[in-house]
Amino acid sequence: MTKPRLSLPFDGGKVRALRETAGLSLTDLAQRLTKQGHPTHRSTLSKIEIGTNGPSPRLFNALVKALKVKPQQLLADPATERRSA
Repeated sequence: MTKPRLSLPFDGGKVRALRETAGLSLTDLAQRLTKQGHPTHRSTLSKIEIGTNGPSPRLFNALVKALKVKPQQLLADPATERRSA
């Protein structure tokens, strides 16, 4: 069974920037997600940050909580989306 993917314009680069600003490694973020009941491997986070994979809606919500940000902070800028399309 395929996991549902987020249908919003997600920006993995923003996850990386926010993670680094918070002084977290990929392992640190994976541990935060695991502690809140969403076990995630650091390689999964790496793929999300580089854009190879997108998060499920559940993981998206967990990332918002783990990074202590608003959901909008993880979404692509609509102007950037239009230019790249």
